[in-house]
Amino acid sequence: MQNHFVGRFPARQPPVVDLVGNVVALREPAGTLGLPVVFSAEPTVQRGLAADVWAR
Repeated sequence: MQNHFVGRFPARQPPVVDLVGNVVALREPAGTLGLPVVFSAEPTVQRGLAADVWAR
C-alpha cells in the first residue's frame, strides 16, 4: 500500500482505516509464517495509465 495512493483519501477515515487494518491483518501472519512481503514504491514522475489515473 503506497502513500501516494492512500493519500487520495481523507486520513483516518474510511476507506483508509479499513485498508490499513486489512493490510495489518495480512502482514502480521505473513511475517509470523516467514512468508516474503514485498514493498514497492512508485516513481516520482508518473507515466502511462498511472499518469492518467493518479497524476495530480
